[in-house]
Amino acid sequence: MWLRVHVAEWETPYRQLIYWFVAALAFFVAISTVLWFGGFAGVPFAFLAAFVLVVSWLILLLLGLKAAWVRRREPRKALCAGAAPVGAFGLALALALPTTWAVAWAFDWAFFLSNHASYREVVRLTEEGRFDASVGEHQEHEGIMFLLDAGPPRRVAFPMPGGFLDNWSGLIYDPTGEVMLADGFDSETGEFAAPERITKLFYGDIVSCRHMLDSFYNCSFT
Repeated sequence: MWLRVHVAEWETPYRQLIYWFVAALAFFVAISTVLWFGGFAGVPFAFLAAFVLVVSWLILLLLGLKAAWVRRREPRKALCAGAAPVGAFGLALALALPTTWAVAWAFDWAFFLSNHASYREVVRLTEEGRFDASVGEHQEHEGIMFLLDAGPPRRVAFPMPGGFLDNWSGLIYDPTGEVMLADGFDSETGEFAAPERITKLFYGDIVSCRHMLDSFYNCSFT
């Protein structure tokens, strides 16, 4: 059984820790992927992944401490065996958020670039008045779902995968760029930092936006 590791192999338990560290990064990538596609439905998976990682790390820590105790007369080897799991865990924690953010960022760009031409076509038809802006619900054109703001100016929102209830993300076409005024909450008042004419676009509350390309912005709603 893999738990029966010879103490001699744990003089420097790097191999097992490297396996665990790579598995941790893989879990972070998987968590970010599930959350991006499934929204809050991915939260249970995230908790399960965290549980598995912590339990497996505790096993490695116990094995390392056991090796450290056996090698207690050799301080350097004992310190290495006991401290290595702690160092690996700290490094994994430090990389958790950057990894999940990087994966989400990559998916955002991949989704946007793969649909950019279709978005431009919807925007063009919208500006020609081909769609009814008074319809307060999702519309579709050749498989592309979108929402229209009556304006002026005429803005278009393209929902992205994921989301939960009224929490969702979307790519917004805004020729004015004013959606960038959405920047979280005011620390003093607790209200949205942006004016209501921005936060209330598309029948939701825009929390924040970041620029993509041209007049397209990636915005989060709550």
